[in-house]
Amino acid sequence: MTERIEHASDPGDLTADQLAVGSVVEVEVGPVAHGGHCVARYQGRVVFVRLALPGERVRVRITDARRGSFCRGEAIEVLRADPDRVAAPCRHYRPGGCGGCDFQHATPARQRSLKAAVVAEQLHRLAGVDREVIVQELRAAVAPEPAARPDPDWHWRTRVRWAADRDDHIGPRAFRSAVVQDVGPDAPCLIAAPGLSEAAAELSAPRDLRRPAVAAGVGVGGVQRPGRPNRSQRGGPRGRRAADPVRPPDPEVVLVRRPGEGPLAVWTGPDHPSDSLPSTRAHAGMPAGGPTTVAADRTVAHPDAVQETALGRTWQVAADGFWQAHPAAVDTLGAAVDRMLEGRLPAGGTAWDLYGGVGVFAEVLARRVGADGVVVTVEGDTEASRLAAANLADRPQVTALCGAVEQRLGELPGRVDAIVLDPPRSGAGAGVCRQLADRRPAVLVYVACDPAALARDTAALQDAGYRLAELEAFDCFPQTHHVECVAAFVPEPNRD
Repeated sequence: MTERIEHASDPGDLTADQLAVGSVVEVEVGPVAHGGHCVARYQGRVVFVRLALPGERVRVRITDARRGSFCRGEAIEVLRADPDRVAAPCRHYRPGGCGGCDFQHATPARQRSLKAAVVAEQLHRLAGVDREVIVQELRAAVAPEPAARPDPDWHWRTRVRWAADRDDHIGPRAFRSAVVQDVGPDAPCLIAAPGLSEAAAELSAPRDLRRPAVAAGVGVGGVQRPGRPNRSQRGGPRGRRAADPVRPPDPEVVLVRRPGEGPLAVWTGPDHPSDSLPSTRAHAGMPAGGPTTVAADRTVAHPDAVQETALGRTWQVAADGFWQAHPAAVDTLGAAVDRMLEGRLPAGGTAWDLYGGVGVFAEVLARRVGADGVVVTVEGDTEASRLAAANLADRPQVTALCGAVEQRLGELPGRVDAIVLDPPRSGAGAGVCRQLADRRPAVLVYVACDPAALARDTAALQDAGYRLAELEAFDCFPQTHHVECVAAFVPEPNRD
């Protein structure tokens, strides 16, 4: 079978040292690697290949060549396909395209097996742990509309962050490129929840944000002030992208699906240099420096938060703040954390929720310890910490502290029975892991969005006298290489 993802020219007769950006070569594809690539070799030189599956033979166009080191590339023609390869339905999926749904060319079951292989490989290589990993499928109704696509592997993302460039394009930025992919009814994002692609098409791009505009019932009021942290990525302000020193970043729009209320849009990032915003803000009734939001049929000025539902209650979340994008993720992860606390966190006990966001896992802990227990949640983002306190105001056993975990640890109670931590993609780090292990809790429950960070911190906890007792993995991000894990660590015997 030969599948042409894109027309490939004759690869020629290059040596490994001659590989450069734009070179095309044929390779046998090896195992999947962390980050969604597969490992291949061309005359001994490592090539990390996107858009391929292990065992395939493909033509690869080199996109990054580091002298004396590895290369990166994209499969542009499949010469021998894996049986689990499928035709990708998204118009933005192609070499040089969006790059977000980088596993879209595999069946859902194969996607999960690839993710499981990555988690297992990282634990083995970085922590010396050999463990079978099964990535579990998430099942949930993604939208109340009967016309919504029923397949849970599509239209699940209730929050998207897209770029808005100076050519009036709104959508995902092309992989390793400054080009923005137009998203709209004719070329929707297939993982975005119903209504979000359509909302993006109805928004005016940054050049038009100097004045209020109404298009198809959507009011546009302006852009967010420069320098506001990007809180929608995990880990609060530390999740921001580094600025391009040559090309200033474009504004971005966060689109949030609110069931029953229509989409909400929040412009973020730096203002366009030519934009003049005071009159726009005055028209929208927006306080100076407040974010601009857009909702169906009305402009909303400076909302503190949007409302989400999980764990049987409602949550206030900053419109541009972090919340799991899959509608089933919070309940799924909360249940996994609770299972790992069973028999390890007593009623009346003390527990910590670190990198706690708006308080989701603090709620799980509060239910376990009851009214006589103590829960402390620590979050570095000021707005998220404020919302955690507001969300859990009916839980007097919960105290919300704002600050970096590294700085706040010394202020926390000396005795602790259980610790839940949900660090940013970079992980907690060996120093924090050692400090947590020194407190000797009965269990450390670690929620991880990056297998490599989980493996590094597993090694650190093992060195500090804790072992990996339980591990569950979840497909919270179908069509992508991303995977969420929940791990329980308990003290090694005879180490106290």
